[in-house]
Amino acid sequence: MDNNLVEVIAAAPGTILAVHDGEFDRNCTSNSLTANYIMIQHADGSQALYWHMKNVSVTTKTVGQTVTAGEHLGVVGSSGSPIRTTSAF
Repeated sequence: MDNNLVEVIAAAPGTILAVHDGEFDRNCTSNSLTANYIMIQHADGSQALYWHMKNVSVTTKTVGQTVTAGEHLGVVGSSGSPIRTTSAF
């Protein structure tokens, strides 16, 4: 994580539904912390949620903008709670 070696890449093209960054990214315990993430809506109606990303690594694109397959979205981190079950929205 410290060397930004594991990138988060868009699996398919789509439109950004939600994006959040700025949270602590060295979490390994169960708690109520929020994660850094991006949510993408695909043309077929499916959605992808890229969760637990490194602080200040999430794309600077905003809700409504599009991403392409293979586009860099951020860097893998350890933000948020690993067993959080509530919706981020």
